[in-house]
Amino acid sequence: GLFFAARILLVPGAQDWSATAQVIHTVLKDSSRVVLSPHSEMTASIGDKRSITLKGQAYFEVARDTTKPFTVHAEDVLVTVLGTGFEVSAYDTSATVQVKVRHGHVRVQANDVELDLLAGDAATYDRATHRLTRVTLPSSVVWGDRILQFEEAPMSEVVQRLQTIYGVSIELGNPAIGTCRLTADFDNESIDRILGVIADTFGITVQKDASGHYTLNGDGC
Repeated sequence: GLFFAARILLVPGAQDWSATAQVIHTVLKDSSRVVLSPHSEMTASIGDKRSITLKGQAYFEVARDTTKPFTVHAEDVLVTVLGTGFEVSAYDTSATVQVKVRHGHVRVQANDVELDLLAGDAATYDRATHRLTRVTLPSSVVWGDRILQFEEAPMSEVVQRLQTIYGVSIELGNPAIGTCRLTADFDNESIDRILGVIADTFGITVQKDASGHYTLNGDGC
């Protein structure tokens, strides 16, 4: 069955989503796309204004409309955009609220602090200290559920990411392959396609046995 619920609220034009065990992919009334992560809740009011209230984590691809800014409220943090791709993570169990920008321009506000973020930028709001600070994106980032961005990421880290996201087993036949650094973007590609690109990039081979276990063989870097 589907592990989510969507219902029309009493507020005109507002909808509410709640994701439990599965990711929810949805398109809002303004054609903006949202990937809502498990254990997350979102209320969207799309009309004269475009406003989102978020608990948990969601990735947004916002349809550009210069007359109607798109806002996301995550407790004390307000994110304002015109059209861009970004992620907000605001789980109740986390000590921070995080905002990451894939492309476009995002403005993040918390208390009296305001930060403008561009592609590749990120910000963290500390719930305990109420401080908003600019931070650096890690070498590997997952947008939504299967948009992957690697920037000089060691293959040892890449393999861990792929195993978690695709639920597969990947072994490095030569530990030296783990030191190779990958820079690549994958937008909802299959695991076979991704491993094929990696093999071509580093001159290695990919073997897959009958159980679906992958082994990467080669000289490494």
